[in-house]
Amino acid sequence: NVSMRWDFEHGDLEAAEQRAAVVVEGMYSSPLSAPASIETHVCLASFDASGHLTVWTGVHMVFMYRKTIADTLELDWKQITVVQPPIGGSFGGKIDIDPIDFITVLLAKAAGRPVRIHFSREEEFTGSRVRQPMHIRLRTGADAEGRILFRDADVVSDNGAYNAWGSHALLVVMQTVSSLYRVPVSRVRSRVVYTNKMYGGSVRGFGNPEATFAVESQTDELADALGIDPIELRLRNANQAGDVTPQGMRITSCGRTECLEAVRRESGWGRPLPDGHGLGAAAFIHVGGGARIYPSDGCGTIVKVDESGAVIVISGASELGQGSETVIAMIAAEEMGVPLEAVSVRNSDTDLKPWDVGAHASRTTFVAGNSARLAAREIKEKLLETASEVLEAAPEDLLIEDGVISVRGVPERSIAYEKVVRRRLLRQGGSTLVADAFYDPPTEPQDSRYVGNISAAYGFGAHVAEVAVDVETGLVNVINLWTAHDVGRAINPLGV
Repeated sequence: NVSMRWDFEHGDLEAAEQRAAVVVEGMYSSPLSAPASIETHVCLASFDASGHLTVWTGVHMVFMYRKTIADTLELDWKQITVVQPPIGGSFGGKIDIDPIDFITVLLAKAAGRPVRIHFSREEEFTGSRVRQPMHIRLRTGADAEGRILFRDADVVSDNGAYNAWGSHALLVVMQTVSSLYRVPVSRVRSRVVYTNKMYGGSVRGFGNPEATFAVESQTDELADALGIDPIELRLRNANQAGDVTPQGMRITSCGRTECLEAVRRESGWGRPLPDGHGLGAAAFIHVGGGARIYPSDGCGTIVKVDESGAVIVISGASELGQGSETVIAMIAAEEMGVPLEAVSVRNSDTDLKPWDVGAHASRTTFVAGNSARLAAREIKEKLLETASEVLEAAPEDLLIEDGVISVRGVPERSIAYEKVVRRRLLRQGGSTLVADAFYDPPTEPQDSRYVGNISAAYGFGAHVAEVAVDVETGLVNVINLWTAHDVGRAINPLGV
């Protein structure tokens, strides 16, 4: 029942094992779990008199969804519109197409009228994607000073009765095993197996939580075997800016060390604790600048300004409740120099919005945000070009702040941007203020050996938890949690 294999190897494992002062080994398993978003799966489909299909659904990869509907049901994808209403949560559970979507479309076609299917909570648990159980046998070796020499993983992923996105979660497991800390030699042998369970999906983290649980559990065991403090061991092996991991992930900025030091300091690591209490530490790495799993990892944006000065940003990005529309509006407003309240983001359907891969891999702020920034920059250049006629100054000598365009160093020579918009539009030979941009991050797909810098940036973090354990029942209560994340520049600090 093995349906897929994903294997990676880098370096001389046998030689690294011979140099190791300590080798620890263990089996780490994670259970099946459901995304359990507040809104369950809903799909509404309708064919008009000409045969044009419109689908309303909570999927967050709308363009991939449209093509899959067309290919599977032998429809003309030019005659399909996918409308993306506000999504009541997903956590990866609605990333792709599901049986409910095909069934709804087929029923609408047969009935000749709109059809809507809405899962009950029970149906949500039995008829949609889950986080697939994984079993990871892991071996880690280190020298006497605590430098990790190798990791060797054998992974089985129980992906249920069908393969979809979930089968590829092992690629993320591979990246965590090879790239969480400095690991000069690594090997991952993994298998996807069929079972008679619900099929696996891309639930939040997409394989990373399972792999991080295994790696960080074993890192603690390695520290114990070496007699080294667990956080000190992590610091000795922390990723650093300029590193290239065995899989070719090029780490640019990196706050791994700072995160570990911050949680060690804030938690009072090493302080005396009451009986039954303990402190535990863990860290992570994750993509943060896209994840090139398609030929394009890009996102399109259209920005237009009407005669009132209202700025409309039409983004290809998908809003799942994660706040992407707020971030995109903030980026566009800052780039243009206009008040945030003047900007609104529209994100409706495949007939209007430009192409985007979809919301996955923590890519939206970086990829869609850069796309919005480029389009907003072009609008700004057009505004300055027209304002230069009024203010009798070169465009490069003008600036826009809080919606007011002025001459540098001469603030009294100024004009509201709304007036500039109308001057450009409402005159003989005028023109609209519209710009578009498409941003595809500077990344590369993995080659046949699973090597390639798939993300333009990587996120890092560290946590310390204080727990109380009832030694008789095994009940664990979390008393406190300290976290430090390297998020780069916080576009929306309230969202961090």
